[in-house]
Amino acid sequence: MAKTITEFKKFITGYNWYAGVRLAMAVMLPSIVLYHYGLLIPYLLFPFGIFMLGISDTPGAFQRRIGALLIGIVALFFIGLIAGLSRELFWLSVIILMLLGIICSLVGIYGTRMTNIGNSCLIAAIFFMDKHFVPGHILLNATYMAVGGIFYFIVFILSYKVKPYKLIQQMLGENIIEGANLLAVRSQFYFKEREEKAIVDKIMREQVILREQQEQLREIVLKTRELTNESTIKSRMFLMMFLECIDLFELIINSQQNYKQLHRSFDDIGILEEFGEYIAYLSKELQEIGLAVQGGKKLAMPAEIEEGFKKCQKAFYQLRAQTMNAENMEQFIMLRQSLYAIQDLMERVKRFYLATSFDKRLLNDFQLNNEKLQLFLPKQVYGFQMLWDNFSLKSGMFRHAIRVAIALMVGYLIAHIFDFEHGYWIMMTTVIVLKPSYSLARQKNINRISGTVVGALISLIIIYFCKTQPPLFIFLCIGTLIASSFSRVNYFIYAIGITIMVVISFGFLSPNGIDEVLLIRLVNSVIGGVIGYLASRLILPNWENKLAHGFMVEMIEANRKYFSATMHVFTDKTADLTELKLYRKNVFIALANLSDNFQRMLSDPKKQRQNLQKILAFVATSHTISSYLVGLALYAERTKNKYNPEDFSETAKLIAYNFDVVYNNLLPKGNAKNLTINAYLPKNKKLVELLDSQRQLLSNTSGSDGSAISIRKTITDYQTINSLFDLINTVICEEAKITEGFNQAL
Repeated sequence: MAKTITEFKKFITGYNWYAGVRLAMAVMLPSIVLYHYGLLIPYLLFPFGIFMLGISDTPGAFQRRIGALLIGIVALFFIGLIAGLSRELFWLSVIILMLLGIICSLVGIYGTRMTNIGNSCLIAAIFFMDKHFVPGHILLNATYMAVGGIFYFIVFILSYKVKPYKLIQQMLGENIIEGANLLAVRSQFYFKEREEKAIVDKIMREQVILREQQEQLREIVLKTRELTNESTIKSRMFLMMFLECIDLFELIINSQQNYKQLHRSFDDIGILEEFGEYIAYLSKELQEIGLAVQGGKKLAMPAEIEEGFKKCQKAFYQLRAQTMNAENMEQFIMLRQSLYAIQDLMERVKRFYLATSFDKRLLNDFQLNNEKLQLFLPKQVYGFQMLWDNFSLKSGMFRHAIRVAIALMVGYLIAHIFDFEHGYWIMMTTVIVLKPSYSLARQKNINRISGTVVGALISLIIIYFCKTQPPLFIFLCIGTLIASSFSRVNYFIYAIGITIMVVISFGFLSPNGIDEVLLIRLVNSVIGGVIGYLASRLILPNWENKLAHGFMVEMIEANRKYFSATMHVFTDKTADLTELKLYRKNVFIALANLSDNFQRMLSDPKKQRQNLQKILAFVATSHTISSYLVGLALYAERTKNKYNPEDFSETAKLIAYNFDVVYNNLLPKGNAKNLTINAYLPKNKKLVELLDSQRQLLSNTSGSDGSAISIRKTITDYQTINSLFDLINTVICEEAKITEGFNQAL
């Protein structure tokens, strides 16, 4: 129940609701005026243009959104014009529809924003080819639609000028909430009753969501001039909070302990569950912080944050004083390291609390390097050469474009041959449900048809009980608001909202034919859904198992480079940490892509899931290695001047070699070498000396002597670093077994 309430608050204070209200108001207010003066039918393309451009608008940097919206306005005008002028000649309209299907789908190579604009333009073309929906003068109607787009553009500019930081607040808050969800999942590792496979599966899904959000947030923050060029407290605080979000994500995924060994040593004592409960408490506090950031509210830091940590700290010190000896000293080193990690999380949460009140003290040590920040921007190429290079069946987007074009042709022919009324709904449904991958298309199809059915039933109930226009208008506004708000969140709910909006709109325009409209929409949606399903399965399908190998290679390469950069920081006192963070970013992206690929593969037909178990095992080990690498990199950043590089050089060379073995296993058979994994790392002589001296001290000193039972942080860190080396190597050896002979199985 508490999670549902949190999700509701997150949605109400988040971007999707805010943008949905803005779009619904932009559509409804002009429609009310036009309807009042009896001009809605002749000028219907005006609100249609508002909705088509608004629904394609996605969060991003202000400058990029401006450019995309202007492209959308021009594209809607010319594509509507071309489609409308071609409709008098049947075969010309078929050719134009197929060409538009290819072009508007292929522009998806330029990112989500252009994908949405392409889909809106295709839907506009479909409507303009229907004489019933767009009667009269084509040029005039295309102009009305473009003017509607210009109206939305003006509304967007005004809303941005009034609240320039609103989007950043909402996206930051949402990212903090998702980070809190990931932390809550991580806390489950500390509980005695736990399902580790289920935990890892949840972590994979959460990391995919977080990666997508952070890439979007990174573009918004680093491309917003008000943040990077201004020196106001507010702008600098938002930029600092963004960087804190990145560091928080790193801390959360940092799995630098062997949880199985910890549970073997401390399960019967209860201290691990105490740690887990406190971490879960911190996740709830982070959720509250995220909601406050979204809503622009200040929060007072509760005393329980520090009190809870002191309780964990006291439990550790008491247990150490009572039970630590020479034999279990290394287990206490691991336990203390967990305590350090929890302390880092607590300090991060405290900083976020101060940030919600824009406390100036946080900015005292904050230094901004714009040049280095720009290195972390998502790279996006917009040249024509990229489009030309994708005109090949090897390109997944080109295969998708061909699929869309053929499916549109089939839908258009069916609507024409059988003279379907409102036949544009067939093609519109086909465009909406077809996605580059089968799994996404399948889910969209289910949501589209089920949402249409539910929306139709709700519309029937509304029309049956509401006999006058005022209550119908209220439900029309509600349907528009639902459609505008949920298009990017939940397509099932969006389909319900858009069906209510369409059906009640027809009720206003043609009150006597409402039952017929409902039936036609249902039938046409089902036909369009069937066409989309068959096309995604039969016409140049993109199966996820064919893409998995490429994602696996990218993953092992990203981890290998990240490890190499980490060791460079250990061995070179002048190493630039910016390069290390760039490699870390690449690891997170590769990890999310690999996880997303696997999740989509689960929805593919059973015969297209070859090597599913091997890929699952590789995804799990990749998550584990990445977590350990993050932990190792944290120590490299903090202690790069503290240890002798020679202490780690031999171990580092062997691990780097084992990374090469896994990479070699994924090479084509003709290019692969005959390499053998090194399962065991050499013992670190320095660590052995330190531990032996500490054991000797413990054996010869009474338990009441504080100097004897105190584990110095230096030894703790040294032991943790070497444990991380062992854990990384162990998991790499598992990956070597998983990938052995993998290419032959493809």
